[in-house]
Amino acid sequence: TTAIAQPPPPLLTQEVNAATMLPPGIPSLGSVGHHLRLCKPCDFVDRGSCRAGAECRFCHLCGAAERKERKSERRRMARATSWTM
Repeated sequence: TTAIAQPPPPLLTQEVNAATMLPPGIPSLGSVGHHLRLCKPCDFVDRGSCRAGAECRFCHLCGAAERKERKSERRRMARATSWTM
């Protein structure tokens, strides 16, 4: 008996979209670490002009108040480290 060779499976013509694999409640790739404060806020989402959408590497859960708080926190840390040197 001779084995008949099967044709290889067809290649995927469409790339896998990582954003479609996000868990519910996570609007962008950058929002994944939001609950651990490991994210970086997206500056454009509140203005309605984030072009990357779900594939954005910045957090869409952080609001304007969160960005302002983190900025002042960075300033406090910078001042604290400059005084100890």
